[in-house]
Amino acid sequence: MSRKLKFTLQIILFISITLTGYLLFRNIMQPIRFQKLYNQRFEIVKQRLIEIRDAQIAYKSNYGFYASDFDILVNFIKKDSIKVVRSNGSVPDSIAIQFKNKKEAEVKALEYGIITRDTLKISVLDSLFDSSYNVDDIKFVPFSNSEEIFEMTATSISTMSGINVPVFEVKADNYMFTSGLNKQEVANLNKLLEEQGKYAGIKVGSITEVTNNSGNWGN
Repeated sequence: MSRKLKFTLQIILFISITLTGYLLFRNIMQPIRFQKLYNQRFEIVKQRLIEIRDAQIAYKSNYGFYASDFDILVNFIKKDSIKVVRSNGSVPDSIAIQFKNKKEAEVKALEYGIITRDTLKISVLDSLFDSSYNVDDIKFVPFSNSEEIFEMTATSISTMSGINVPVFEVKADNYMFTSGLNKQEVANLNKLLEEQGKYAGIKVGSITEVTNNSGNWGN
């Protein structure tokens, strides 16, 4: 074998080894990179759902049920107000030590006029957000270029004791906020979640059972 041919074969072998190593590295790192990006997006979408949940809880405190769509909820945030109780004064130690329950001590202090409470009305926007918050964007799923809207449902369900309880659910499947990420990795994740009996996406609340308006992230 001539030196030139031998050198050429060595170059080809080196390129093959390098390319194989790169492909192996890419195959190993691709799921890791995807999970990192997915987790980052999940956290941002979660924050949006927490904001929607806060608005829904405020809406229910005013009307006794949850808003059925985003037009109603957005109008509530922009134009409505909620009641806030403000306490003036504090419970003295002489009363506090007489009661194990703090609430009972406060009631007694109210009877004596030591503390007072005022009920104020504060705009929902100022109470939950701030004046710079773009309320109209609350319905859009982050990373969807304002094209995807959260799926929101509000209804009531009957408990074992026959009591009708208002409930709501807001959700977005994984495809709605993973635009630009590896589609096969998204499909793999969805399949894994479905096999585990979990929702392939992110959601808060439930319309099938009474919960504490928790999200599928744990709270």
